[in-house]
Amino acid sequence: MNIGFPNGKKSLDVRIPSVIKYSNNLNFICSFLSGLFDTDGNIFFRKSYSTKNLINNSRNHYPIISITTISKGFADDLNNVFRIFGFKFSFHIEESRKFNQQRAYIIKLSGLDQLDKWMRLVGMKNDVKLTRYLVWKKCGFCPTHTTLHQREEILKGNLDVHSL
Repeated sequence: MNIGFPNGKKSLDVRIPSVIKYSNNLNFICSFLSGLFDTDGNIFFRKSYSTKNLINNSRNHYPIISITTISKGFADDLNNVFRIFGFKFSFHIEESRKFNQQRAYIIKLSGLDQLDKWMRLVGMKNDVKLTRYLVWKKCGFCPTHTTLHQREEILKGNLDVHSL
């Protein structure tokens, strides 16, 4: 099925195809978001310095989902889709630091409520990203700089997460 993505270079001017953007089928839109996240998204966990989280403030436990694009139009389309689903998100522009690098548009969903909503509506299938989530779910935090293999071993119980 042709959904409207152009052939060739499209990074700067790609948009969410109309057949998705204006669909009344929320499952169809969620499937698109899931595929987008699995290829161009990221999930990570950072420390929180809130006084509410004094127990966990030394571990990377605060969830953040992000999607980055260099297309302003695509970022605007994503903002609209996220509003439709009622996600609370931040949007910022990161200016390029290198001569040959483009400006990046970054959309972030932060916190437990947004992660829970994302997993309920959209989910993720990419093992690299999914294992980060599963380790966090099992242990309450996810150590940084772990490999997919290490996270799989943590989930199997063969590696102590506190040793990392």
